[in-house]
Amino acid sequence: MSDAKQYLIARIKDERFAFDIQNVHEILRDQKISKVPSKLVFLEGIINVRNKVIPLINLRQKLYQTANYDKDYVVIIVSDGQKDNMVGLMADEVQEVILLPDNLIDKPMLFNKGYGEELINGIGKLESGLVIILNISNIFTEEDRVILEKVKKESIKES
Repeated sequence: MSDAKQYLIARIKDERFAFDIQNVHEILRDQKISKVPSKLVFLEGIINVRNKVIPLINLRQKLYQTANYDKDYVVIIVSDGQKDNMVGLMADEVQEVILLPDNLIDKPMLFNKGYGEELINGIGKLESGLVIILNISNIFTEEDRVILEKVKKESIKES
């Protein structure tokens, strides 16, 4: 039997995305968002989670360049392996946690080369259809990370 990992499945627009469960810290609803000025169009603002300032990323904007969410959305708090490096990701819906064997994951396809390949770890094949496995570590460019860190530091100073 091949190795398997657990993934959190979330819907963004009409697509399903998977996040390695080891990177998911919690799932929240109805968060008060504080807007902050930023060069990053996908930065929705910041949220306060147990006295921690966390940048909130609009995944629709980041992945599809369209910002609109219904008034109901879910915040998935994730990190890229470093506990202090947490961000909130807005999703339309959290659907389930699954166990996905490695042999049911294909590597990113060739058409993806040069655009977005760093965002995708693979494509999971489920009975209910395909799921895109996002690479949390590569969702931001180095410039994005610098700006996000600056926003967090400035927000902490103001509070």
